[in-house]
Amino acid sequence: MATIPAPQERFSHGFVRPVRHREYVEAHQQLLDAMSVMEELTASSELNPLRLSHARLRVTRASLERRELFRKVVAQLGRNPTTAIAHALAVLQRHDLELLDLTSEHLATWTPARIKADSNGYCESTRNIRAKSRANIEREIRLLYPLLGTDHD
Repeated sequence: MATIPAPQERFSHGFVRPVRHREYVEAHQQLLDAMSVMEELTASSELNPLRLSHARLRVTRASLERRELFRKVVAQLGRNPTTAIAHALAVLQRHDLELLDLTSEHLATWTPARIKADSNGYCESTRNIRAKSRANIEREIRLLYPLLGTDHD
């Protein structure tokens, strides 16, 4: 039997289940795990093109999943926010857009042929993105986890 969503689950475009704390933690962990695999691969003296391609895809998918949940969390918390919450969300959105621009440029720049021609440059570029991604995740953990509360299933 279907249930009617609680009022706090209603958004302007229909009914949406709120993002749970656990979901967001899992999305962050999947992205961190994918970045760790990329870190291991780029620490190698020779890059394996097939493994690198799979790792890049894994990072991209995990990043997209995190970004989708982030978008939902912003919508969820952005309804009638306090000034402090509105400011925190704006800061996080700015950092997320900067990271999106950086990663989009990185993916467009570092084609397989370019990676093969300059693997050291590629490794340095991915280190930079991973550092910024981790800083972004740390900000989200610090600012959003307390606002999401804990799950009570």
